[in-house]
Amino acid sequence: MNCIPLQLDCNLCAIVSNSGQMVGQKVGNEIDQSSCIWRMNNAPTKGYEEDVGRMTMIRVVSHTSVPLLLKNPDYFFKEANTTIYVIWGPFRNMRKDGNGIVYNMLKKTVDIYPNAQIYVTTEKRMSYCDGVFKKETGKDSLVPFIPLFAFSFPKVCFEANARHHIIFIHKYFSIYL
Repeated sequence: MNCIPLQLDCNLCAIVSNSGQMVGQKVGNEIDQSSCIWRMNNAPTKGYEEDVGRMTMIRVVSHTSVPLLLKNPDYFFKEANTTIYVIWGPFRNMRKDGNGIVYNMLKKTVDIYPNAQIYVTTEKRMSYCDGVFKKETGKDSLVPFIPLFAFSFPKVCFEANARHHIIFIHKYFSIYL
């Protein structure tokens, strides 16, 4: 895989939760008006368009959810799919020396689906997110079952360009401005 940084130009980001609390919210049209629509892991849109919208620009995927994407690779990675995937996880799973189990799965996926746009977080960015998480929660992000990006991802996204606006589509999501 090439090491090209992800660069986006978004005037309005919608970060959409994959929580069941989106059902019945009927904010799909509002979400689809955003220039960048971020979804988490393998959150479905099909069948829920009225509540969560139809479009997806970016999927932020935990290393533990990569196998869920690979259960339906044609849906997630087929040639017509323009979604950008940002995969995050601990260095031991993401390393590029042949020993990173998740990285190896992603490499095989790109070999099969050469048009798939898959980015992995760098060790430096993961360390930064771990620090933000610890600062905000007082807890180590390596403790099992704590969703790292539920706390630190919005801040990382917002730091990309201060002129951009971000809306969070989940009633429990924190806003960092």
